[in-house]
Amino acid sequence: MAATARYYTRTPALAVDLLIGHLVKRILLFLVAPVFVAPVFAPSISANAQADDKAYCAQLAAFYRKYVQNTSRRVDVEALAAVDDCQNGKAATAIPVLEDRLRRGGFSLPKEFTP
Repeated sequence: MAATARYYTRTPALAVDLLIGHLVKRILLFLVAPVFVAPVFAPSISANAQADDKAYCAQLAAFYRKYVQNTSRRVDVEALAAVDDCQNGKAATAIPVLEDRLRRGGFSLPKEFTP
């Protein structure tokens, strides 16, 4: 009888220990999993951003050629280099220059860009 009484008195404590252990595992999994999962998806996100930048750069270059390039007699070498960079995939260096030239020409930039 004494052994049975000891079993029942330890059972709630054991259940609490198991519950706490389970909760700790869940919390650790919730905190640690993103560290291992994020690098898996990062290259695809980066590739999408680069593709969007290239398409946006191409749109800016087209706007520049159509509306700004032929409006003055002077040749803007920096803007032409930016258009060339855009065509060669160097969107990060070309976009700020083209945006600046379009703003200087009195044009607003496209609000919603859809490639």
